[in-house]
Order: sequence, then structure tokens, then C-alpha cells
Amino acid sequence: MRAFIIHLVILAVTFNYASGQSRIVLDGPRHIDTEMRPLVLVDTFTTDINYLVLNPQNIESIDILKDSAAISRFGQAGKFGVIFIHPKAGTKFLQIDRILNDYNLSNEDKNLSVYVNKVLMQSAKLLLIEQSEIENVEVITDNTISCDRFVNIRTRTNDKTVNNR
Repeated sequence: MRAFIIHLVILAVTFNYASGQSRIVLDGPRHIDTEMRPLVLVDTFTTDINYLVLNPQNIESIDILKDSAAISRFGQAGKFGVIFIHPKAGTKFLQIDRILNDYNLSNEDKNLSVYVNKVLMQSAKLLLIEQSEIENVEVITDNTISCDRFVNIRTRTNDKTVNNR
């Protein structure tokens, strides 16, 4: 279990030396057993590591609970461990409903599939994006992606979220 959580944290935070910017890479089910994911708590939000967009410079600290400590505090939800990400003061997060409202999408468009940097978010309700990381939210018509119209949330650096493929 300890190795799994350490592996998860290493996958989640990487550094991009070419651009001089650090970034969070959310490397999905290819590497992480989707049945054994830890509970992820960011500030007051519950999310999944694959649905988090966060500038690592805005992380104050990260705490990890595992084994019986996680289960005794969070029950079965903590059976694979718990990752607490404590952001720096003033860091604001948005969930999908707030994003769609803030960007004035029509009620019809709010029912479209949600993508982040043109990567489909299967469970958009889990999305948690640092407000300052959102560059644009738009409805796109694109025949190269499986659906004709979708909501695309473009983040400041497109490679901050990498795929759930």
C-alpha cells in the first residue's frame, strides 16, 4: 500500500524542465489500478486524482493516511488510503457546475460532454480545477472527437492535465 501511494504522488507531481515550469500530470488508468485509488481531499472538496487541475506552487502541504488510520477515520472510502492536499491560502477551486455557470453556457450546452484540453472527463462531477488555471471554456464542434459538440475547458498549460486514456 505504501508503495502504491508513493507511486501515485510521484506520478501526480512532475517537473517540466524544458519550459521552466512545474506542472501536475494526471496520468490515468494506464498506470494506476482504477479499483484501488485512494480518496483525495483538496481543501473542502473530494475528488479523484484524474480530475484535479492544480498548480503545484499553490500546494502548502500534502498529508497521507494509510491502512487502519485511513479506515478508522473515513471508513471504507479510505480503505486504499487518503491523500490530503492542503492548498495555500487564497487558492480558489471550481467544480463543474460553477464553471459552466460562470462561463454563461446555455442550459442545453450544460448537458454536453465535458473535456479538459480535449480529453474526455467521464465523471465531470469529480472535476476540481484551480480557478487561476482556467484559460477558457467553450463549446466546440469537432468531428475528430467522438461527439460533434462538447464543452472544452482549456487550462493555462495544456499538459497540466494528461489523459484518462
